[in-house]
Amino acid sequence: MAKPAHVGYLQHRVGCKPLVISKKRFQDVVDHSRQQLKLDQREEVEEEQRYLQYLKDGHEALYKCFVVKATRSIDEERQLRFEQELKEAAIRNRQVALEDEQMRKERIMRANKLLNNMKPGPRALHCALYVSDTAYQAKYNEQVNRRIAEETQAQERRDEQLCPESLIPPGLQSEQQIKDKAAAQSALLKEEWRKSLEEREQRRLEQREQDTVEIQIERAQYKCLQEQEQLKAKLLKQKKREFCRRAYQEALKEKAEIAAYNRNCEAIEDRLHCVSATAQRRLSKRYNQQVKDMRAELIRKRDAHIDSIAVKHAAAEREAAASEQQLEDKYAFEVEVDEARRKCELQELAKQRRAYELEDKQQALLKAQHAAQLQRFAIAERFKNAEINKRFNSIQRRKLAQEKDELKSVLLGQREEFLQQRRDELMRMGACQEDPNLAEDVYFFDEVVKQMRKCRKTGRPLFPLAKAAELYKRQNDLDMVPEGRGVKRSRLRDYCWPGFHDKADLAYRKYEHKEQCRQEQEKERHELFNNCIKITKMAAEELPYKECIAQGAIKCMQHRGIPAMEDISEFDCASVCYDEAPPIKLCPANMQVTQAAKPLQQQQPAKTFVVQHPEVVTAMQQAKQHIEQLPKPAAQSSKHSDLATNRAKGG
Repeated sequence: MAKPAHVGYLQHRVGCKPLVISKKRFQDVVDHSRQQLKLDQREEVEEEQRYLQYLKDGHEALYKCFVVKATRSIDEERQLRFEQELKEAAIRNRQVALEDEQMRKERIMRANKLLNNMKPGPRALHCALYVSDTAYQAKYNEQVNRRIAEETQAQERRDEQLCPESLIPPGLQSEQQIKDKAAAQSALLKEEWRKSLEEREQRRLEQREQDTVEIQIERAQYKCLQEQEQLKAKLLKQKKREFCRRAYQEALKEKAEIAAYNRNCEAIEDRLHCVSATAQRRLSKRYNQQVKDMRAELIRKRDAHIDSIAVKHAAAEREAAASEQQLEDKYAFEVEVDEARRKCELQELAKQRRAYELEDKQQALLKAQHAAQLQRFAIAERFKNAEINKRFNSIQRRKLAQEKDELKSVLLGQREEFLQQRRDELMRMGACQEDPNLAEDVYFFDEVVKQMRKCRKTGRPLFPLAKAAELYKRQNDLDMVPEGRGVKRSRLRDYCWPGFHDKADLAYRKYEHKEQCRQEQEKERHELFNNCIKITKMAAEELPYKECIAQGAIKCMQHRGIPAMEDISEFDCASVCYDEAPPIKLCPANMQVTQAAKPLQQQQPAKTFVVQHPEVVTAMQQAKQHIEQLPKPAAQSSKHSDLATNRAKGG
């Protein structure tokens, strides 16, 4: 161990104090020098590994006690997991594909419905419904305001009747007495207020004096405590100084002991180094001598071994040459013996072959005789059963004919099916398309009738819907089409040309198909104009319509109890139905929605209002523009009086 460099200079240093540490800190330093923390962690890891190995061994011992019926290897388990994952992935992909397909179909349906609602007919009907609902809400709001005003006036009248001014009694005191009484009360209140202020000020002074006394007491207590702490600190300082002095003396003694111990250790180590060097030198000398002796002995033994091997090799070569000569003589004798034996065997095999050929000839002769006998027996049997043979042949012929008929019928059926498909394809190519917009017209008027029935049930005006229907009818030139005259079928046929029959049949089927389409379209037209009559009738039964003029903004939806407006953003085509069956007759050629007895400009406008919804405002403006652009029919003046009479009767 090296001698500390600063030990010799300790006595010359003035004011140097030893470092005093606690027992715990000293133990931490020693542990750090020994790396005790790493050793403890390593022991913990080893203990945990031993415990895991103990658990594993116990598990394996317990597992051996039971008989496992089916055990799978790691590759099999991996393959099973892979197959299961593939199945789950396929199921997920299929589910995702189905969901995507469903979402695509829903998007297509929504897009088709949106495109259908963007057509002129549904848009006009939507605007008319907005106008009708706006008028209904305005009328309802006006009725609510009127009812509120009437109830307010009635309440005022009831209050006036219950408490008139004549029942109020006259005053019993004069004005001066009232003023004196008020002044006395004011003076009394001022006196009470002054007394309360004086009491409050007195309490504040007492509280301030009490706080001053308490502060002085606390200061005296704090001063006493400070003196006691100073005395304790002084005593502690003296104890610390004495402790440092004793610790310094003990440290000096300990350093002297450590220095003596280090000198003794160094002397011992020097002696040990000297002894070990001498022993090492002697051992090396002995080892080298032994190595030289062993190498000389090894070389001598190898030379002797080589000489013995050369002698043995020469003897072995002589023995090999003698044995090879013996083997050649023996092989030549064996070849001669084998050649003689082979010749004897060939002679014996030739004798056996000739015997076998003779026996085969005899067996073939017997087999031919037996076959001839069987043939003679079969001929006799066939001649004996001639009737049975004839019946068998007839059955075979009938089966063959039946199979031919079935095959022929199948082939002809396929040909007829192909021809029928071709005829159907030609029919589809030549289908009638007289009016492609008829379905939309029928749908529009069906929806108008349906919405007008709903509006009549809820009390909404029907005139905007009737006007939208009349405008749609004028814009699309809807009128009754006269029934066409049927074409009779020609009975003349050219029998010289075989293709004429098929062409004539195709032409007649096309005629029948067109006639059927014409009848269906005629039925749809009857249904359309029947709805026109229903619309006109429902509009005529309603009271005269008053258009609302938008002049100022009012709060139409402030009062509670107003029913919410129905959602008419889209139509349901599948729910179109009628309570009454359409009449099976022709509708009149000229059907127009008549107006009231007075023009709209001469009617008194209802209470002004504005609908704050932008779509409703736009719909109202469009409806107003359509009304201004409508042409006035010439034959309308003669119908005004009848329509006014019907409405008056209905009202």
